[in-house]
Amino acid sequence: MIREAGAHHVITMDLRASQIQGFFDCPVDNLYAEPTLVQYIRENVDVKNAVIVSPDAGGAKRASSITARLDFDFALFP
Repeated sequence: MIREAGAHHVITMDLRASQIQGFFDCPVDNLYAEPTLVQYIRENVDVKNAVIVSPDAGGAKRASSITARLDFDFALFP
């Protein structure tokens, strides 16, 4: 369907599962927002009072990766 619309290449942001790229019949580039997000947090957030929270178990890996880079606390929202 994407090819029918004229697309020859797809760019995505933060796919939850990299396997999703396999559903496209054209090249796919998945870009990651984490490096930019981490930089923004470092420059704009009061780190003394910060906690990174994941809304579900599926996002826990990404949230824990961010907390490791920032040395923040981490919480999983039930």
